[in-house]
Parts: sequence; C-alpha cells; structure tokens
Amino acid sequence: MQEFTLVLAEKPDAARRIASALGSKGVPLRNQTYEIPVAFDGKSYFVCSASGHLFQIEDPIPERAVFPAYDVDWFEKTNPARVRGRKDRYQIFQRRIMNISKFASNAVDFVNACDYDIEGETIGANILQFIHANPDRILRAKFSTLTDDEIRRAFLNLEVAKVSLATAGRIRHEIDFLWGINLSRALTSLANGSGEQFANVTIGRVQGPTIAFIVDREIEGRTHVPIPSWDLRCIVNNNGVSFEVRYKHSPVRTLPEAEKIYSEALKAKFAVVTSLQNYTIKLPPRYPFDLGELQKQAFYNYGMSPIRALTAAEKLYLKALISYPRTDSQKLPPAIQPERILHKLDDNQVYSQLIRMLLADPRRRKYPLQGSRDDPAHPAIYPTGQIPKGALTDDERNLYDLIVRRFLNVFASDAIIERTQALFEISSNEFETEWQTVIEQGWMMYYPFKISANPLPGVKLEKGDKIPIEKMSNETKFSRAPPRYNDATLLAKMEYEDIGTKSTRADTISTLIERKYVRKSKGLAPEENSLLLVHQLRENCPEIVSPEMTKSLEEMIELLQIGKESEAPVIAVQLSTIRAAVRKLMNLQNFGWERNLVYKKNKDLSLGTCPKCKTGSLVAIRSYKTKKRFIRCSNYNSGCKTSSPLPPRGLIRTANNLCNVCGWPNIVLIIGRRVASQKCSNFFCESKVSG
Repeated sequence: MQEFTLVLAEKPDAARRIASALGSKGVPLRNQTYEIPVAFDGKSYFVCSASGHLFQIEDPIPERAVFPAYDVDWFEKTNPARVRGRKDRYQIFQRRIMNISKFASNAVDFVNACDYDIEGETIGANILQFIHANPDRILRAKFSTLTDDEIRRAFLNLEVAKVSLATAGRIRHEIDFLWGINLSRALTSLANGSGEQFANVTIGRVQGPTIAFIVDREIEGRTHVPIPSWDLRCIVNNNGVSFEVRYKHSPVRTLPEAEKIYSEALKAKFAVVTSLQNYTIKLPPRYPFDLGELQKQAFYNYGMSPIRALTAAEKLYLKALISYPRTDSQKLPPAIQPERILHKLDDNQVYSQLIRMLLADPRRRKYPLQGSRDDPAHPAIYPTGQIPKGALTDDERNLYDLIVRRFLNVFASDAIIERTQALFEISSNEFETEWQTVIEQGWMMYYPFKISANPLPGVKLEKGDKIPIEKMSNETKFSRAPPRYNDATLLAKMEYEDIGTKSTRADTISTLIERKYVRKSKGLAPEENSLLLVHQLRENCPEIVSPEMTKSLEEMIELLQIGKESEAPVIAVQLSTIRAAVRKLMNLQNFGWERNLVYKKNKDLSLGTCPKCKTGSLVAIRSYKTKKRFIRCSNYNSGCKTSSPLPPRGLIRTANNLCNVCGWPNIVLIIGRRVASQKCSNFFCESKVSG
C-alpha cells in the first residue's frame, strides 16, 4: 500500500465534502470512509468520519451513591451500559473507532479536520490520542466553510495542532463533569433523606446560575406590587385628520395632580402649536451575525428555540451553504472575498433582484460593516454563495434567508429617518406628539426591520396653529411586573453574565426544559422544584447558583486556550471549589425536601395525624384535573371527610408543631426567598376567622 495521510472529520457529511474537495475521484468505502488515491495536491488520503465524541468522560465507579468522586476517565463509547439513547448507538461508535484505528496503523501523517473550535479540537485530539497516532505527525486543517476552494486552501496551509486548545477542551469537560456528578449526587442524597423515592436531582456548573436567573425573574413577577399612575391624552383634529397628543410629563404619579390637569384641559377648545422640531437621523446597518444574535433573531422572527436555530445552522454548514455557525465574531475579513460571494448569490433567483439593486447602488458600502466582537477561530456567519441543492426544511430555509439578508444588509447604505416633534399648549399645560418618516430605506430594503410608519399622513402644522380638541382622557395605569425570560432574552442574559459558551448556552436552556426545571408558559416559568432548589442553595451553598464561579472558570479556560495558563492550577482551583461545595451539602442534616410539596412520582406530603379521626393522616394533595392544592384525611374514602384548601402558590413545609386553637398542624409558606410566618393549615380555623 502506498503512503497516505489519514484525515479525521467530525461528522459523515463533513467527511464526504472534504473527500470531494480533495479529489473528485475519491472512492467511497464502508463506515463513512473515502479513499483518494491521487488528490488535487498529488498526495494520497483516506478520509474517515467520527460521530461527534467517540470518547466520553465517565466516573470509573458507576454507582451513583458513591460520592464525592474526584477521579475521571475517558472511555470509548463502545460499552452499551455507558451509552445513553438508542440501544444500537454503541455499535456505530464501535465501528467508527475500529475503522479509524485500522487505517491509522498504516498512515504516515494525520490531519485533524474536525470543526475548528475548542470542541472539535477536543474530539479530534482525543480520537487521535487513543488510537495512538504519532503526535509529531498530526497537523490541523482550518476552514470556516465546507466549500471546495476553502478546504483545498486549508490543506495547502496545514498547521501544527495546538496542544493548548485540546487541553482546554478536555479540562472543561472534566471540570463540568466533576461539578455535575458531585453536586447532583449530593443533592439527590439529601432529597432521599426521608427514605422516600424522589427523582434524581441534577445540577451543573452553568445550569445552576441559569435556573437562578429564571427563578429570580419569577419572584420579581410574583412579588411585584402594581404602582398606579395617570396617563393624560387628548385627541385633536387637524383638517379632518385626527391624532393623539400626550401630556408631556406623563405618567403623572399622583391622582390630585392628574385630576387638576384633566379638569383644566376639559375647559379648553383648542390645542395651540407652540413648537415644531424636524430632524433627521441615520440608522446604520445591523452587524454581521454571530451565533447568539442569529439565535435571537431566529426566535423573534420565526419562533425558533436557540437549539432549533443551532441545529438548522449546523445542517446549512454541512451542506456548504453557510460558514461555521459557532462563532462570536461580528467581522467579515477580506479573506472571505465578500464581493465574490455577492456575485455568486446573484445566480440564486430568489435573491438576484435584491443583489442587482445592491450592486447598482452608488451609495453602497465598498467594504462590509464590521462589529466590535471578534473570534480568533472563525469570522461572522455568512452565506457561501452556493445555491442549495435539494429541498431545505422550513427551519433551514428561514434561517438561510435570514443569513443571506443580513449579509446583504452589511453592504447597504444607512437608512435615513425624519422625526418631527410637536409641542402643544392646552390650558397652560404642555402636550406633545412625535412621528417619523422613512426618507431612505437603505439597508432596510434588504434586511426587514420593524420601524413605525408615519402615523400622521397629510398633517401639516405651523407654529401658532389652533387645533380643535375632540376628546380628553385620563387613564389610570399600573406598573407591570418584568416579563418572564423567553429563549432569546435568557440567551442574552447568559451572554451578558458570560456564563456558558456560544456552543453550550442553547443546550443548557433545552436541558432545563427536558429535566422539568422549567416549562414554557408565556415565557420560561420555573417549576416548583426550581423555586425550592434555588432557595435552599442560596441559603446553604450560594456559589452553585452564582454566575461568578462559572465565569471564573471560563476565564481560566480562555487562558488555557492561548497557552497563558497551565493545566494543574486550573484543576486545583476548581477541585478546591467543588470540595467546599460538596462539604457544605454533606454537612446538612436535612435539605427540607422530604417535608415539602415536591411532587415526584405521585408522592403526596404528609402533615401529621388527623385531629378528628385520630387514625388517619392529613395529606397535602394536588388535583391532577384542577391543579389546585388541598388537605384531606387519608381515611377520606373510609368516611373521614376532614379537608381544607391550601394556598395556590408557594412551597409548603411543616412547622413541626400544632395550632393552639384547632390542633391542626402549622405550616410555613415559601415564595422564592420570602419565608412567611407559620400559620395553621386549617383554612377554617377560628384563629383566622377572629383575626
């Protein structure tokens, strides 16, 4: 067999495209492997596909009851007991590992052609290490699109693989695993303290702060006290055109002041124009897409969750239609030849009219507008210019359209908006209105952007004009609670707090929903167990739900990536933090869950002996039909009809004492961080009636 280079791709579609770019006469073999006897550069290649991570990190001791656990190992995904998901998944991993190992034994050189980011570096480095590839013969192919030109350019400019990048990836996996396994096992042990069977309690380094964000916003909403204010508005009519003006200092904070202004305005017949100001503003185009902005816009425009948007983007990348999506960059460097991409997109009938209009515009930008954020590995997300072959799914088509239009927008001229502000005097009180007109659409022709249209068509005002008044109103309004996070705003919060990575934030949100910590209900609403979890952790181990801890690790990982930090100190600091957190949890005698309304596996909460029949127990129950909570005796079906309603919201725990008036158990109500004073669980207790 002639000498050849083994190329490792991350996924089957990527392997196929790399093989096609290296040599059009490549021979497909079994197990997603391709032989290229003579490539474009005269060399011989075998291109093998992984299937994402073929090696996963595990605790050498699989028993969940054993913790703390500070030892970790990387295992082949070839053991059915260690592979989550379909039963036959391990066979795929086994075939891939055996196939790569077979070709590696005869290869002269190796090329890691997995996705060029910390995750792809880790996948490729792990596989090549475990199949015993010669580390001195491993090179790195760097490309941001799967087009033939860029793949060939990458193979003509192979680089020595950066050990620091793979090390940083491994360390992140190991630290995240140790955080998750130790804290989850400790919390599960505490939850099972009563001997009752609860569902496993899971938590992670990024999950903890993210749950806390959602819970804190929920608490703000539940505890919000509406504050009244008064909004004074007036309908005026100018030559048959009615429009609204508003009291300049609205909202008014006190009722007497609002009533005074309102009564004065009712006496007036005209609104006198006292001032007119016209000015124009320029709105520059939107920056090129980074992953976070793409996910947010996909949610606002098409209702896609972040994980759906990322999945669609990865499929478009593997079809060579867009550049690598996992990027933080807002820059499009000259190396990608953006002008050339514009001309290639002109061949696509869907966009040809827009592109020709853009190319013919004398005011268009010669160079694309750049944002401030950069990513050393990849540029901003952009279309490659290739025409889609075959049908796209709805998500893929919508996302591709968004990316193409955003790309066109960065070359377009500024939008020009004219704003008019008018002041009016009504009984010595100032009222105002403002409207705007789009003078030049600029980039908005290519990337649709919602902007209010001119609400006053045909209105022409002059200073001193007296406009007849049609109607006056004084509306009472109340301040609103902050809305729950949605997928886009939570993603923005995670970015702002710098927790997680561009690759993991969407997965974190999806995981919280899958594990029943969060549900979608007019946004992202925490389940009752999340409220309790955050409350208890803040009381006993606040670092688990603090963003500071996870931010500090991300900073260390970034230093590891660029070689300014070594492995040992990072592990030492993180292990010390994990040990301290586990120690705090293990020292707790009771986490409080066995006596709370944590509805797991249809278990109900026992509050104590029934004060009437003396043989049954008072049990707190949630109705599966009405979702209402109430107490009733366990002997209810045998004749004891003792019952009482419970508060509709909050977590309930027993106070371990009885009411002095009726003998029912006392309870404590918890809503977020607020702990109410203990009260009798009997809604009909005479102490409540008299109070």
